[in-house]
This record gives sequence, C-alpha cells and structure tokens, in this order.
Amino acid sequence: MSVHIHLHRRGRSRNKKSDDENLERSLPDSMLFRRLLKYVFRYKTRLILLIVALISITLTSMMQPYITQLMIDKYLISSSELGLSIDEKIAGITVYCLIFLVLAIINWLATAGQTFLLNWLGHKVVYDIRNKLMKHLQELSVRFFAEGETGDIMSRITNDVEALGDVFLRMLPTSITSIISMIGYIIIMFTWNVKLTLITLAALLLFILPVFIFHSKSGQAFMRTRRGIARVTTRLEESVSGIRVIQSLTREGQTSQEFDKVNVENLQANISASFLMASFNAGIQIIIAIVTCIVLWFSVNEVILGTISVGIVFGFTLYLMKVFQPISEIAMFYNDYQSAMASMERIVELEDAPIEVQENETKIEISHIKGIIEYKDVTFGYDPKVHVLKNINLKVDQNETIALVGHTGAGKSSMIKLLSRFYDPQEGAIYIDGHDIKDLSFKSLRQSMGIVLQDTFLFPTTIRENIRYGRMEATDEDVIKASKSVNAHSFIERLPEGYDTIIREGSSNISVGQRQLISFARALLVDPRIIILDEATSSVDPYTELIIQQGLEHLLSNRTAFVIAHRLSTVRSADRIIVLKEGEIAEEGTHKELMKKDGIYRQLYLMQFREPTTEVLLD
Repeated sequence: MSVHIHLHRRGRSRNKKSDDENLERSLPDSMLFRRLLKYVFRYKTRLILLIVALISITLTSMMQPYITQLMIDKYLISSSELGLSIDEKIAGITVYCLIFLVLAIINWLATAGQTFLLNWLGHKVVYDIRNKLMKHLQELSVRFFAEGETGDIMSRITNDVEALGDVFLRMLPTSITSIISMIGYIIIMFTWNVKLTLITLAALLLFILPVFIFHSKSGQAFMRTRRGIARVTTRLEESVSGIRVIQSLTREGQTSQEFDKVNVENLQANISASFLMASFNAGIQIIIAIVTCIVLWFSVNEVILGTISVGIVFGFTLYLMKVFQPISEIAMFYNDYQSAMASMERIVELEDAPIEVQENETKIEISHIKGIIEYKDVTFGYDPKVHVLKNINLKVDQNETIALVGHTGAGKSSMIKLLSRFYDPQEGAIYIDGHDIKDLSFKSLRQSMGIVLQDTFLFPTTIRENIRYGRMEATDEDVIKASKSVNAHSFIERLPEGYDTIIREGSSNISVGQRQLISFARALLVDPRIIILDEATSSVDPYTELIIQQGLEHLLSNRTAFVIAHRLSTVRSADRIIVLKEGEIAEEGTHKELMKKDGIYRQLYLMQFREPTTEVLLD
C-alpha cells in the first residue's frame, strides 16, 4: 500500500493551521500494526519461544498460589479429618514444596528467556526498520531531499524508530501476559459461579466508552509529540550546521529564542499527551469502581437469596480484582500503543515515499561509453507547471567540452541534473551513445560520469579513502597518480599525516581549493568518460583557480565534459559555449565567435572584466 509522505518543506512559511491539519492520523491502526508484524514475523522461531516463555511465566505464577492453597488445606487444616500421620504430612508437604520449587525454577528460567528473547527481538526489529529506511533513502530521488527537511528525516529514522522499539519491548509481554491472565482468572470464576461471571463480563463492556473517547483524541495528540521532537531535531541540526553564520552575524540570541519556541511547543505537546493519558487512566479506574459495585450488588442479592455463600462472594471479589489488574496494564499499554502507532505512521510515510526516478525493468548495461550526448526536445520543470528548460536540443560529440553559461536560474544546473538522471524531463529525451538514458542502468550511467560540484562533500575519513571512494579497489599508487595529475599531491604531502590526514566534519581543516582538488582526484580515479563541473571553481581565489585550471586540463583530456561557471575565464577554452536564457538556448559558439556578436555572452564577459587588473591576471 502506497501512502503520501507529509514531510515538512524547507522555509519558514508554514503556519500553525496547516501544521494542525497534518496532525490528523491518516492511516488506520490495523494497517500500521500489520506493517509492524511483518518485521516481527521474520523471526518466527524466536517469537514462538518468546510466547512459550510468556505463557510459562503466567501459568507458573497462577499455579503457585493454588499449590500453596492445596498444601495448607490438605496437610494443615484438614489433616485431622483425613487421619494422616506426621510422616505422611511431612512427606506430602515435601512433595508440594518440591512442586512449588520446580514451578519457581521454571518461572525463573522462563523469565530469563523472555527477557533475552524480547530484547533480542526488539533490537532486531529496530535494526531491520532502520536498515530498510536507509536503503530506501539511498533510492529516493534528489527532489525528496531538496524539498524535505533533514532534521525531520533524521528524526523519523532515529527518534520514531527508537520510540517504536521502546514501546515494543513493553508492549508484547504486557499484552500477552495480561490476556492470558484474564482468560485464566475468568475460567476460575466460571467454575465458582457462572451467573456472576456473566454479569462481570457484561459490566466489562463499559470499558469500551473511555477507549472510544481516548482513541478519537489520542491520534492527533501523539502525532503532535512526534512532530514536536522532529522540529526540535530540525532546529538543532540547522543551528549546529550554521553556527559560523550565526556567530558571524551575532544571531546567537535570536537562534536560542527560535529553538526555545519549538522546544516549548514540544513540551506543550508532551504535557497535553500526558494529561490525556492521565484522564484515560482515571476513566479506567472509575469504570473499575462501577463494575465492582455492580458485581457486589448482584453478589449480595444472591447471598440474601441463599444461592451462594459469603465465602464464594469473598473469593469471587478477590479474583475480580485480579481481573482488573491486567485490564489496568492493558490500559497503560494502550497509551504506549497509540504513541507507537504515531511513530509507526511517520515511519511508514518515509518507507512508502515514492521513488520518482527509477530504473526500467529492461535496463541496459554498457561496459564502455563513448560519450556522445544528445538532448532532444527536452522540457523540464521542478514544478511541472513551471518549466525551467524549454524544448532543449543539443548534440555533443565525443570528447567535446561544452560550457554552459547564463544568468542565475537560466537552467544550467538543471541540464546537468537531467543528464545524471537525478530528475526526468516532462517532455523529450536525453541520449548517450544513441541510448535513451532511461533505458540505461543507474550503474552504467553514473559510473560513466565524474561530477564535481561547487559545494563538494568530503567524508569524515582519510584523504586517501575520500579519493578512492568511487573506486574502492584502487591501490595507493593509483590514488597518488590521480592526485598528481590534478595538482593535489603536493599540498597533501605537506599535511602532517599526508594521505592519512582525517578530514574533519564540514572539511574544516582544509581550504576550499584543497577540497576541490581532492574532489578532482576522486573524479579522475574513476576514469569517467563524461566529466561534469558545476561551479567547481567559483568559491576559490584567482591564484588557487590557476592551480585548479592546470589540474582541469588533465581531468578534461579525452573526455566529454560539461562545465558550468559564472567566471567566464574558466570557459574560454571550451570547444563550444552554450548560452542559456530563461530555459532556452539563446546563443551557441566558441569564445571568439560569441565575442564577435553583441549578445548575452559578450555582455556577461565585459561585465566581469571591466577591472584591468583582473583581466590581466586571468588572461
């Protein structure tokens, strides 16, 4: 069953009304519970052993008082009537004590097994859910991450899964033991008095009322708590990631206030849920008192009529109290259950998030790609109603370097995203070596490409492992050779640990230019047939750019390449320059050809090189 995922959108335009509308639970508990059981039923053997252990615990706990009662009645109170000798009494008591001891040992072993199996099963379910969510995240399209909030996604995988696991560890034993205990107590009550037991069962129907009322309100309350912690996680993630900007603009106070606001909202959501839980439990206790009064009223009337004895009424009342104990436990479990279902719904929403860009069933594997690319009548928009690319037609020859130029929002990066199949066009098709890229496997398509972005991401591991990330089987010699080819080797060797230097989170211990050179080496090591550079040199100083340009010469050699750059000095040597305007190809040609025209490219170029010193440096 596929469901729509209600992930928060980026930005702060969300209002309280729209948030409250999304708090309504949209998926039935039965469906969510079935989805949870799919994970549990993977381990049927251990589940059966766990149920056996729980049943053993319940039965041995119920039998121990019964054994004690038999021993007292037979060998202490009624022994004189039976004419038993002292030796017979001692022998009988010894047998009952041994039976009691055996039951206690069985109970202890079952409890130990139940504790281990329950924890093992609970942790395995959490492990499996997280693994599945992580695998699904890797398959989701770029749009999902562009439009969703990182903190909310992280909260679903961490907080919601953890909450579900915690509830599961309490939910299963409570529900099984409580149900078994209720059945056992009711059977014993039936053996004592059928009429009173039927009256009791009829009165127990009153418990439906608080459950019905609670169920109608609990879904939204517990969903608000899950959304609340998700917003806290999101705000915390944003604050930590943007700490340098926050401190540079002295926004610490405002940031703390904004965090306090979502933290207070989360606090209020949890307090409201706690009040609802307390009201529900109070309602259950009131119902217990009403049922007790009803049963006692009928019992006393039966005593007055002489149909039952006072002793039976006393014993029946004691067992009635025992019946109420598992009911109270189930009521507490129901609170946890509703909280778990709120978490499970958020997990299912993420689990069922649609994969927008998928491989065709008849995917084609190509071992070697020449790099002949063609955009044919391509139209695309992130919002299908608003096109950012309009009827693009472009043919790129093997080993040709294409530069994409234009104002911000002209569609340059969109063309690259379509080529990489991060998105699919609404109209038209893109071909590589005559194959529609939709027919190629992701592996064939993306392994043929080396992509270097403006904001290059490096993993918090060694420089060596970062460079060989796209080709893990590469030797150290291969890593060094690729680094030398793009002018990265010299600066890496100057670092204290060389290639074994650990990149800190956010690449804070190396410069932007060094980070770009490492990304060039990583792309070159894969030896791709197609190179994509998206503003790869826009964030570096002119001197570093000259060093990078030298590395680029080797990276682009004998490869088909797309280069996006606002700095036009980096695109002058391209075989062809494509100028985009409002999603359409406005101009096309070499640097010299376009400079002879009084068009967009010439205007952009002259605007960038008005300063004589800059022009001399870049020439």
